[in-house]
Amino acid sequence: MIVSILSYGAVADGKTDNHNAIQAAFDYAAANGDSVYIPPGTFAYSGNLTANGIAVAGSGDGSILKALTPANESVILTGSGGSIENLQLDGNNSAGRLDTFQSGMVWASGATNYTIQNVHINGSASVGIVSDNSSNGQVLNNTVENTLADSIHTTDGSHNITISENLVKNSGDDGISVVSYTGQPISHDITIQGNSVLNNVGGRGMSVVGGDNVTMTGNHVEGGSNGMAGIYISAEAEWHTQGVSNVTVNGNTLINAGGSASGHGAITVYNSQAGSETITGVVLENNQILNPEAAGVLITGAGPEQVTMTNNTLYANGHPMLTNGDSAASVTNTGSQTLASSAYPGPLVPSGGGIGSGGSTPAPTATATPAPAPTATATPAPTSTAAAGSDSIVIHASADGAATFHVLVDGKAVGTEQTATAAHDNGTWQDITLSGNFGLASGSHQIVLQADNASAATNTALYVGSMSVDGTVLPAISAVNTASAGHSDASDAPMLTSGSLTFSTGSAAVAAAVQTPAPVATTAPAPTTSTTAPAAAHDSIVIHTSADANTTFHVLVDGKPVGGEQTATAPHDAGVWQNITLSGNFGLSTGTHQVAIQTDTVTTGSNALYVGSLKVDGHRLAATDAVNTAGLGHSDPHDAPMLTNGTLTFTTGATHAEAAVPATASTGVSGHDSTPTLADLAHMDHYIHH
Repeated sequence: MIVSILSYGAVADGKTDNHNAIQAAFDYAAANGDSVYIPPGTFAYSGNLTANGIAVAGSGDGSILKALTPANESVILTGSGGSIENLQLDGNNSAGRLDTFQSGMVWASGATNYTIQNVHINGSASVGIVSDNSSNGQVLNNTVENTLADSIHTTDGSHNITISENLVKNSGDDGISVVSYTGQPISHDITIQGNSVLNNVGGRGMSVVGGDNVTMTGNHVEGGSNGMAGIYISAEAEWHTQGVSNVTVNGNTLINAGGSASGHGAITVYNSQAGSETITGVVLENNQILNPEAAGVLITGAGPEQVTMTNNTLYANGHPMLTNGDSAASVTNTGSQTLASSAYPGPLVPSGGGIGSGGSTPAPTATATPAPAPTATATPAPTSTAAAGSDSIVIHASADGAATFHVLVDGKAVGTEQTATAAHDNGTWQDITLSGNFGLASGSHQIVLQADNASAATNTALYVGSMSVDGTVLPAISAVNTASAGHSDASDAPMLTSGSLTFSTGSAAVAAAVQTPAPVATTAPAPTTSTTAPAAAHDSIVIHTSADANTTFHVLVDGKPVGGEQTATAPHDAGVWQNITLSGNFGLSTGTHQVAIQTDTVTTGSNALYVGSLKVDGHRLAATDAVNTAGLGHSDPHDAPMLTNGTLTFTTGATHAEAAVPATASTGVSGHDSTPTLADLAHMDHYIHH
């Protein structure tokens, strides 16, 4: 199962503190073996978040976790099998550089068998990604930029870690580092390959400062404004680090690295721990060095160092391939050469890496064309766009407004954001098709529709009639709906709030009569959107209202709440009104019913709600026909004032004449009268001051 943070109350406004909501989703997933979905939007949070052995995934750069507190902004991976994928983390650098892992962005703390992939980290008070006392981890295809400390850091005995195809930019310290301090277990068996490190503003491009069995291969490193080494291998007395053994630096491209002011070569090997630590088994081979700011390779310090150089090429005018300033060092150089800068043939390893590069299967594409206007003629059946041997998912949907959603297969997002536009009020529907290799050919799977922007406040809702999976039609009644706000329907699944609709492909509940025909295999290059016959009619409730302030209320049908909390914002003292519409199957088509408006937060004299009329399935009921328990004894021939908490109850069987209320637009805010009369102004003043 997939758990959305929206289901726990997270708000994507970029400022609300969502820490508790996000952590609640993480904890539920950890306790139930589920994964967590971060939908598109900016979700702010304060305080560290802990993901214990769970998969956390978004939909790409549009799914943003934004840190509010620099000292505690880390998403902490613990346990076994956890992952963070396909989202953006925005750090908070407002306090300057901090030196704790809690102030970094992703902290693998004692984690095993974990993956950090396709994550965009922009800013951090300290590190971007740290593997701390962790093992069997993969750090793949991430973009990490503008951190104040190391961008990707491995330490405290971490081992069997692969750091591949990442893009690091503007790092405040080392771009990619392996560090083992005295007293810690040594970090070992680390592979660093296919990464690009560009424009460091502090620290070295890549470094091993205490470590064993580390391979750096096929990386692209460009020097930054700090003039430090592109690759740095060291045992440092200054920072109390351990020695180095068995480091292979093979097939890398280094450009403009090192500097005379820093004393660094493009590749620097440095031991300042004579008598206590050694550097052995360093192999530098087949590397390409262009225009270093000092020597191509610098061996320096005062402790034992053993380095073998083979077939490296320096393209430079005036700087040597090798400078050995350590009398205790043993250096062998075979087949390396120095050529003029003009002979440079281009990078052996081009700059690349980062989100979407290498290492991952491209996301399938999915498109949907707008639903055509409804017509009296039948619309041709939609066609499947799945290529031979691939899967197809066809969502039969309509909407109030433009309803956006994402699709997840077994917890992983497929395709991009989808938008349903077929007008549900008009009975029109559309088919949205996703095609790709989703692994649905055998076994049981869960397919989730994640509603992103459904909200009663904006009159946006998604309605799903069915889902066709590789030609098998699953009706909406077979799905688990967490976004229905308590509503149900015999013909479709209403998604009235942000949440999920989960289908199981193993379900035996396959509809015999579903509006979407079985897909027909064709070679059509693009999905189609179609209009079909209207589904069973839904009810609509339209409240004609205004307020003294942003006033909230709920609507109840026969005592049951529908549609969630509503907010009236049209200013009553300016004579402005608005229509708020609720749509759904409320059971109002036959019989007599009571529809009540219930105010919850009205404070006498400050934020009153005014109701001009209620329209139920097209039939208008005047406010003067309603029973008002919130009027404080006041009445008006034009509207019902709700001056305290209480109810305004309409009876749908009433047949009174409609009051003369000027027409308004079906959505948005419009003027009640173009020019209020003196009587109107006196009426307004009466309620503003009572």
